[in-house]
Amino acid sequence: PAPDPFLAAACRIDVEPASCLVIEDTPVGVAAAHAAGMPVLAVDRGRVTALDIAICRVASLEELSLTPEGEIVVRSESGK
Repeated sequence: PAPDPFLAAACRIDVEPASCLVIEDTPVGVAAAHAAGMPVLAVDRGRVTALDIAICRVASLEELSLTPEGEIVVRSESGK
């Protein structure tokens, strides 16, 4: 999986890849973000394979919320 789209997005917003957080729901997307050097939060939607390289895994986006300060809160981790 090519990391190019993720690297281009980081460049466009002038942020180092390691300072980005990617939220992905496909094994290919998780692998591409990981290859770009970005931490990945995987939404597994019942697909438990090939998501192990993510730093965190949730079952659905409903497990995530955003604070007013822009921090992501995981209410219930499904995986690791």
